Amino acid sequence: MKKNILGNLFNLFYDSFGEDSKAKGDFNLQAIVLHEIGEAIKYAADSRSKAIQLIAEGMLHIFPFSKIIIFMYDAEKEKYVPDIGVGIIEKNIFNINFESSSIEELLENGTSKIIEKTYFKKYLTGISNYLTCDLIYMVPLKDGEKIEGFLFIDSNVPPTSFKSEEKKLIEYYSSLISVVISNANLVYRLKKRSERLSALSEILKGINSTLQLNELLKLIVDKAIELTNSTSGSVVLLEEKSQKLIIRAAKGLPEAVYEDLILSPGEGITGKVVHTKKSRLANNVVKDPDYIVANPDVKSEIAVPLIENDKVIGVLNVDNLNKNAYTPGDLQLLEMLADGAVIALKNAFLFEKLHEGGKNES
Repeated sequence: MKKNILGNLFNLFYDSFGEDSKAKGDFNLQAIVLHEIGEAIKYAADSRSKAIQLIAEGMLHIFPFSKIIIFMYDAEKEKYVPDIGVGIIEKNIFNINFESSSIEELLENGTSKIIEKTYFKKYLTGISNYLTCDLIYMVPLKDGEKIEGFLFIDSNVPPTSFKSEEKKLIEYYSSLISVVISNANLVYRLKKRSERLSALSEILKGINSTLQLNELLKLIVDKAIELTNSTSGSVVLLEEKSQKLIIRAAKGLPEAVYEDLILSPGEGITGKVVHTKKSRLANNVVKDPDYIVANPDVKSEIAVPLIENDKVIGVLNVDNLNKNAYTPGDLQLLEMLADGAVIALKNAFLFEKLHEGGKNES
């Protein structure tokens, strides 16, 4: 794969120089850039930033660019923020953020665009002071269909003067950076998943080490928060007689919530989970019509049903103060924890029942 990418790039350079240059063997530039790309690929497995920077620096060798800033999407801020810069970079430019909606508008269909400097002057006060050209070339960086970031290219010459070969070469570079990002994301996800599965295994051992119901409920909440990097959590159980959902253990929630929040199946996100027997991941509870405010600071929530013999006995909830705090991976881990918690709870309920029976007999 590496050989094919380098071969395509070399051929593109070769074709763009013309027959005279070929005859003279004037390939110094190609050699420099191919060396930079080779170094970038070598570093890619160890350092995403180093790899991307080397590729971007390689671009400066062959294009009349003043600067290249790589913006990456920050899920917590819901903005694209500066990540790496090469060329003539002013420090203040790293204070500039792009709203995700504006980038989706600019880079619709995931294609490169030439944007007038006046756009940035109108919507992003201050950035135009650091731009050399009146036209900016923006190239999306994609991981699958998702735009993870983009190249913000300030050129010494108008991008409208770029030849088709030059545009193709820029696309090659951007695709190479996209591959680095995609691979880095994959490695990170696999590493985190391995670490968290290991942690889950230890957590399940701990949960099954106690038969004291109250102690177990608190332990489940603590470990759910720990596993998902949450700020609060709770175990809500469905009372058999009243058919009401009662918080039996919680951490990080206002004290009033413990006493006042009593739900019925179908009511709120927690109640919906009981009703449908399906988990819910809400990364912006403000926009979720089912959400009932327990803590006004909470922005994200996962709710997972506790199911025993196809019957919902309760719900395991975790919350976060940040929007977009959770991933599908977090949901999967919490569901696995919930499965283990149900087994532990079943044993604890049985132990409590036997214990109470023993007291009554005496």
